[in-house]
Amino acid sequence: MHGELKQLVANLVSNAADAVAPGGKIQVSIAPASQEPEKGVEIKVADDGPGVPAENRARIFEPFFTTKEDVGTGLGLWVCKEIAERHRGNVQLSLSKDGGLGGAVFTVFLPYAAQLETAGGAA
Repeated sequence: MHGELKQLVANLVSNAADAVAPGGKIQVSIAPASQEPEKGVEIKVADDGPGVPAENRARIFEPFFTTKEDVGTGLGLWVCKEIAERHRGNVQLSLSKDGGLGGAVFTVFLPYAAQLETAGGAA
């Protein structure tokens, strides 16, 4: 589980790094959160890049969809979505104003109970 969560965050940070200009800003935050009826943790990765164009937003979590030239496989965000869902969570793209930086904001919610169950503990 820990390796998957590291991969999820690494994919989001890597995408943000690809999106920002040299000297750009990336903000990563982790905070308690709830999506009724579950409590969990919310991980946000925001950047000050150009954001995700409206015409691509519906497809960004599809496998092999990419807007990058010469790099990437188009699997990064799909893998993030699969990992989050495997742990009963989700990953979403927010409007740029939600992160305060002006670019893309990806928010991951992971419920506490799913983490305990996956680790073999009782909820």
